[in-house]
Amino acid sequence: MEYERRQFFSENEHDEVKGFTVLEAKNGKYHIAEKWLKSEEDKEDSWMDYWISESDLLPRIEREECEPKAMLSEEQFAGVCRKVGWRYDKGETEAQTA
Repeated sequence: MEYERRQFFSENEHDEVKGFTVLEAKNGKYHIAEKWLKSEEDKEDSWMDYWISESDLLPRIEREECEPKAMLSEEQFAGVCRKVGWRYDKGETEAQTA
């Protein structure tokens, strides 16, 4: 895997998405948390998480649709994980533990 946990990417293709962070990288896939900018109806930005294959992500980077920008601090990373319900210390979501 080329990128690791806490890597933050800026999004260049979709105006409504600010960027995303790698939550976990394993088995040729990245679990990412994506930050969507607030809309006129929303009071704050929203976050969603999902898995993307490395074979889908790397071409997006090569085409400059997104780009690695920085590594989040542990505190920033923990905050993102809380927003999406990812228990990075246990490798699971709240839904998986319920």
